[in-house]
Amino acid sequence: MLPEPTTTHSALFPTTDWGALQQQETGPWTEAQEEAMAHLFRAYAGPLRVFLLQRGRSVQDAEDLVQDFFGHAVSRGILRQVERRESRFRSFLLAVFTRWLTDQHRHRTAAKRGGELPHQPISTDTMSGLEIVEEGSDEAACQAYDREWAWAVVRCAMRNLRDTYEKRGRLALYEALEGILPGGSVVRPYAEIAADLGMEEPAVRKAAHQLRASCAEFLRTEVARTLAEPGMVDEELRYLLRLLRGDR
Repeated sequence: MLPEPTTTHSALFPTTDWGALQQQETGPWTEAQEEAMAHLFRAYAGPLRVFLLQRGRSVQDAEDLVQDFFGHAVSRGILRQVERRESRFRSFLLAVFTRWLTDQHRHRTAAKRGGELPHQPISTDTMSGLEIVEEGSDEAACQAYDREWAWAVVRCAMRNLRDTYEKRGRLALYEALEGILPGGSVVRPYAEIAADLGMEEPAVRKAAHQLRASCAEFLRTEVARTLAEPGMVDEELRYLLRLLRGDR
């Protein structure tokens, strides 16, 4: 069962990772900003692999390309060369990645011909109308990317939610109820959980309600971290939930 997006905003998370990066218009990113970008990359590398798999790449090729891209982005400061106007990190990441793939193809082609191409800084102009030199359906690959992105958001949110329950000494309760959360496969009867944990069944029902509410809030928080503007959260969350439900 998927939680509906809440209509309230949590004051616990006033600044998003991508929003913080967007706030700086010029100049190099600080160390903290670089760390924030590295975290976003690590959290959302999976959708890039799915994007490549959908276009016919092997599992190993997809893994190697994403790793190469990440190393290139960090070592050469590729992200500092981008005009950061894209409001959604989801769109920004795919645009930079596809541009990098195109550049890789151009350099390989030039090398085969005995020449070298100079490195071209990326701008929002060069990211528009990209020529993707890959086989497969671009539309299908982008849809697969977005679906995997939605699940990546869920995984990040659920990991943070689980950590919160563990820190509060309630990990056993979380594990007993996690079947009701997105991606859960087995929903255990509340009476069974109550017996196992030494609780009353009404208390378990209340805990399940609280867990769903926390899930919705943690999803909202994770989505917000990938957006430049807090006002975009509801629209993005509704879109991702449609993807999780299998809607177009």
